[in-house]
Amino acid sequence: MKKTLILFISISGILIGQPFNGMTLFSPTQGGGGGGGGSFNTYLVNNDMDVINEWTHPRGVASMPYLLPDSTLVYPYRVQNPTMGSGGVGGGISKYSWNG
Repeated sequence: MKKTLILFISISGILIGQPFNGMTLFSPTQGGGGGGGGSFNTYLVNNDMDVINEWTHPRGVASMPYLLPDSTLVYPYRVQNPTMGSGGVGGGISKYSWNG
């Protein structure tokens, strides 16, 4: 029974771990408060990790960015001196065109 379960989990992991065709949008987080003073970026990459587009921001990311169907980037960011200190700290949203 244990061998069957291990085999099932291994095969499931291989099947689920395959990348989908398409692109990935992400904003890497940097340590600290994210309030500003650093370089903050959002990247759109294809499956070969080629950068398709890059946006630069003055503030750190609060959660995940979104790319709308019209190529507008919605970027939630952390404000300075937020009222919350954990969890969903953010406070601001910016919209960027494809060209920044």
